[in-house]
Amino acid sequence: MDADARPRKRKNEDSRESWFSHLLRFLWRAVAFCFRFGVVAPARGLWRVTLWAVKAPFRALGWLFRSLILLINGRPPEFETAREREIYRRVKRRYRRRNRLMTHLFAFILILGTAWISWLASLNDWAYRWREPYTGQVIAFTLLWAFFLIFHYVRYRMSESEDQALETALEREYEREVRSRPVYYEESQEYYGADAYDHLADEPAFEERLTEAPKVKRRSSSS
Repeated sequence: MDADARPRKRKNEDSRESWFSHLLRFLWRAVAFCFRFGVVAPARGLWRVTLWAVKAPFRALGWLFRSLILLINGRPPEFETAREREIYRRVKRRYRRRNRLMTHLFAFILILGTAWISWLASLNDWAYRWREPYTGQVIAFTLLWAFFLIFHYVRYRMSESEDQALETALEREYEREVRSRPVYYEESQEYYGADAYDHLADEPAFEERLTEAPKVKRRSSSS
């Protein structure tokens, strides 16, 4: 009774709702398509171009720096083992530290020497020199740069001591590894050489020992 009493939807109302929902979906897809290709795609393209424009100078500087390093130092050699590559890297790092310290010291002497010479040349009165503001600036700049130079030297000495301690520890570990490893015939030839025992062939006792047939003891019949 209740089911029969409920109002039933007509077919034209169902078709009207389905048509309206299809229309809304079509409009939403059209708006999304226009937004995607009218706003999102240009924004992505603009972002990529902006990002490339920002990164391009840094990439160019990095490429130029790597080219200069390759031109000055040459192409790094190829190594067969990781141990040789590690030794090469440590040696290059040590000399790179020395080059930086020498460059820093050269810049310190050149720039501050030029500043002090120009300051002394511009002053004629020795009593008036200490009352001029430029004097205090030169002295303060010299002391500040000298502090940074001393700090750079201390850091250099600490790095050298650290590398030396590391090399000593690695050498001990490598020697312990070699002593614990069994030495085979090929390794003995590598250590002593294939012709290390050729001088024994000139001795007559050695030749007799080679030509002498091995004697075999025969058992007695009583046993």
